[in-house]
Amino acid sequence: MPPPRACAVMYRALGSDVPRYCSYFPKPPCRVAFFLPVTSQIQKIGFHFPSAFFSITGYGCQFRRLPLHSRPQPLHYARRRIKQNIQRGSNMKPWPFKALLLTMAAASLTNAQAADWSYTGEHGVDHWGKHFTTCGEGANQTPIDIKRTIKAELAPLHIDYQGKVREVINNGHTVQANVEGKNQLIIDGQTFDLQQFHFHTPSENFIAGKQFPLEVHFVHANAEGQLAVVAAMFKTGPRGNEAFDGLLATVPEKNQTVPLDNVLNPADLLPREREYYRFSGSLTTPPCSEGVRWFVMREAQTSSAQQIDSLHNVMGDNARPLQPLNARVVLE
Repeated sequence: MPPPRACAVMYRALGSDVPRYCSYFPKPPCRVAFFLPVTSQIQKIGFHFPSAFFSITGYGCQFRRLPLHSRPQPLHYARRRIKQNIQRGSNMKPWPFKALLLTMAAASLTNAQAADWSYTGEHGVDHWGKHFTTCGEGANQTPIDIKRTIKAELAPLHIDYQGKVREVINNGHTVQANVEGKNQLIIDGQTFDLQQFHFHTPSENFIAGKQFPLEVHFVHANAEGQLAVVAAMFKTGPRGNEAFDGLLATVPEKNQTVPLDNVLNPADLLPREREYYRFSGSLTTPPCSEGVRWFVMREAQTSSAQQIDSLHNVMGDNARPLQPLNARVVLE
């Protein structure tokens, strides 16, 4: 998939603001360099928005600035552009940006619900791309095998989970814990609120070619609807994980919801050491939307075989196969 002609260069590895714009003209050999958000234009309201992340790696690339009128506009200029168009006599009406995001999210969710999907059979992972284009054609998909990494001075993950688990549900694809209270992840100068966490048996991401029996995904979202996932690995050990005891006391069957009376802080399921791998990826289930910040904890925790089996017995194998890394890099 070739890079776009117009691109916004991100000077930090992932998720930073875009300071200026450029167009690039690869001149062989052109193998590396910056992280680029792919842009798509919404003609109806006249501005650009980032729809995915694209990265190239190498040197030998030539860059030049675009004229002001031809640069893709960042999101925070959306309202200004709409207002200017109206003042010039355009028949367009202003559409609040938050309403746009909600409409896009609702459309994506509706599309995901419209087409049934599973991990096996005629609706299994090999067929996701028929109903969800990004699942089959996306260049930055998750999960991946974390093998080659680049050393970087990564900012600490500031995880402040003060709330608790409200209920545990089995949606037919995974066992998911819904939370309440203040549960925040602060990274890149932004605050992401924990929405839920769920389980995969076996793990979806690999580390150095190794797959773990269990992986937990903590899914966060910021005010703009951008997603950040913290992934924690679990290996089998002789002793169980105390944090799992209350959570797994009554594992719900398919399409069941179980309220949780005991107080379980989601932070109890995270390792003490917060060193991590970072990469740009996607949702691991349809619609496989890209542009997701991924933080995979380096330290694997221990859980008993019985605890892991209690989840696997109701979920089955719910791990998407590994996806190609393509031009992305993994930071540590």
